[in-house]
Amino acid sequence: MKYCQKCGNESADDVNFCGSCGNKLGEPRSEVQASIPQPTFNQPPQANKQSDKKKGCIGCLAIIVFFIIIVAIFGSCSNKNSTPPAEPAVTQEKTEKDKEKAIADANKAVIDMLGTFYKKTDEVEKTEWYTQWQGSYPAETAVYWYVGLNSDDIINQRVKIVHFSSDIDWVFWDKIIFSTTEKKWDYDIGSFAGQSGGGKSTQIVMGGKYETVDLPIKKVIQGVEIVTNGSNPIIRLQGKEHHYDIKLSSKDIDNLKNAIAFSKNAEIIGNRIIRAK
Repeated sequence: MKYCQKCGNESADDVNFCGSCGNKLGEPRSEVQASIPQPTFNQPPQANKQSDKKKGCIGCLAIIVFFIIIVAIFGSCSNKNSTPPAEPAVTQEKTEKDKEKAIADANKAVIDMLGTFYKKTDEVEKTEWYTQWQGSYPAETAVYWYVGLNSDDIINQRVKIVHFSSDIDWVFWDKIIFSTTEKKWDYDIGSFAGQSGGGKSTQIVMGGKYETVDLPIKKVIQGVEIVTNGSNPIIRLQGKEHHYDIKLSSKDIDNLKNAIAFSKNAEIIGNRIIRAK
């Protein structure tokens, strides 16, 4: 039997044209061919496709994140092990010039300030002393600072606190208290019964007596800075039973500020004056 491929009409095997629609008929289809089912292809559900795509995207993203982490770790290690770049030569040169200028300025300031002091030479000790008093210090209570220079121009800056009194009673102070309204600082001299030792000395002269202490300024620089930067500055000379207060005037404060400035400049030049060659 033949079947029309156009309208499906059934015709005899010896008929060449469809009796229903006139379409040309092909070869008759065998029973075997007719019985073989034509393959069909079922498309997967749309949801499965989307799920596969999502899984693929997540996998790609995980791989990208993994590589980013690896690169970051290696980059961090590389930065730690790398040598920091050297400073530009111009910056180093400028720094050296600034340092040289600071030393030159400090050296000049030290020499200029010594020029305002009285100079006395100790031939035995080979030391030049620059003091704020001429000859013996006056018969008065005061706070001084002065400087010694040895043959190598090494600076020895010192503080001398003098208590002069015409009274018969001694204070025999063995502690110095640097005090302001804001704070205070104590320095123990370490003298024997407030009379001698630790830089302390006592002396009887015509018309009165002296109690003095002579110290390197570095030992009491903290106290000096306190009384020059606070209100109501007082230096108390404290004994076991008595004390004496030196109330510092504005002139005293200016003098001690000069002492601090000199000390800082001396430190910049290594506590040694630089002479011109």
